[in-house]
This record gives sequence, C-alpha cells and structure tokens, in this order.
Amino acid sequence: MLSDRIFFRMEETVRQLIERGSIRVSDGVSFRTKAECASLFGRNYSNILRGGISHPKERESQMIFWQEEENDGWENGYTFDEKKEIVKFTERRKSKHREWVSERLEIASSKIKNNIIFYKLKGEGYKFRGIFHIDEEETISSGDIVYKRVSSEAITYFPENKRPLKNLKEIVERGLIKENEEIYFYYKNQEYSGRVTRDGKIKIGSGTTTLNKASLELMFLNPECGRNTNRVNAYNWWKTWNGTTLDELRKI
Repeated sequence: MLSDRIFFRMEETVRQLIERGSIRVSDGVSFRTKAECASLFGRNYSNILRGGISHPKERESQMIFWQEEENDGWENGYTFDEKKEIVKFTERRKSKHREWVSERLEIASSKIKNNIIFYKLKGEGYKFRGIFHIDEEETISSGDIVYKRVSSEAITYFPENKRPLKNLKEIVERGLIKENEEIYFYYKNQEYSGRVTRDGKIKIGSGTTTLNKASLELMFLNPECGRNTNRVNAYNWWKTWNGTTLDELRKI
C-alpha cells in the first residue's frame, strides 16, 4: 500500500538523520506528524498531542510543533529572510497573555533556553526551522513573545526508550508538565482546576494533596455526585490546557 511505502521511507529518513548526527534547515525534510519530528532526539514517539514537549536528552531544550492555521487559543506569526527561511516567530496567547509572557521569560532565563521548532505551513508537512531563543528585549517592547533563530542545525540522538511514566511526579520530572502548571478535572459537566507541585501532588482550594484524593474531594463538591468509592481513574480525568489527559502524557 502507498501509506506503508511512505511510512518506511520516512522511517529511513529519520534513521539517516540520526546516524548523521544532526538535522539542518537546508535538508528541507517534510514530516507528517509531530511524533516523527520528535523521534530524532532520543526517544521513539508514537503520538504527540501537545504543541511542545521537553527534550529527552538536553535539559535546557524543548521541541515545539506549530502550524499555520486558525487556533482558538494562540496566534503565531513568522518572518522569512532572503533565503525564504523562517528566522523569527511571534507568539500571542488569546487569553491571559501578559501572564504567559512573564512565565515564558522566566522559564527562558532559568530553565529552557533552546526551542527546537518544527513549523507546518499550509499545504505542507512539519519542517525543521532551527533552534530559537526568546529575545527578551523585543518581547518586552512588542508585547508578543519573540523567538529568533540562533542555529540552523540541531543535534540528533539514537532512541533510548524508557518504561511508561508511573505517576504525576515522574511526569513533572520529565518536564511534560511544569511545576505550578494548571491542570483541569472534568466531572458531571463541571470543570475544576488545580496546580501541580514539584513532588507530584496537586494544589486545590482546600490544600495540597494526592491526585486521587483531590479528584474525590472535587467530585463530592458536585451536587450530582452519586459515587461511593475510594478510587477514581484520575489520570484519565485530569487534562492539560489543550485537552491531553495525564494518562496520555505517561505514555509519551
């Protein structure tokens, strides 16, 4: 089948880039999925829903996957140079934008400096656009988060897959959810929220507790709650801002 041939060609392309030890903007490789892009950097991925994930091998790096289309939560822009290469991105969050700018600047100065960006133009696949740093001065002056390219090449790594993540603490340690990031619990058409701690617990209105205990407590706040149980499938019910369940994150 054609789809099988395309899959094996892409698998071969990924292998060649890993063996060479780098991917370059000039390669012009077009990837179908975020998972194919991310599999260049030290793990085999089967499915990625988030717009960005931490780098499995480099502590100060993350991978970002954007595409040129209407988005309910975000607005992204880009600038070409004379070679028709993207050398600058801008990012705006449609709600709580100022808070997002402050958070990203803090992360860029203390944790994540290198943004390995794959961008999908309309009618194309995801393409490697380079490594980008947030320009603090221009971000503050413009009000948008401004990413400028600092390298047109990124190091690739052979995959070293690990077991699925066990719990929320390991999800935080891997960087898939950041400390104090807000996550959401849905029950009986009600949305509740909490903030994740470094040790894998969650802060809700009544205090800091385990994921299961927080879930049960929030369920019992709902007047429609009809459950009488000491257990809840919390990893399927708690989600990140973009709808990814914690259970899906454990398998990345």
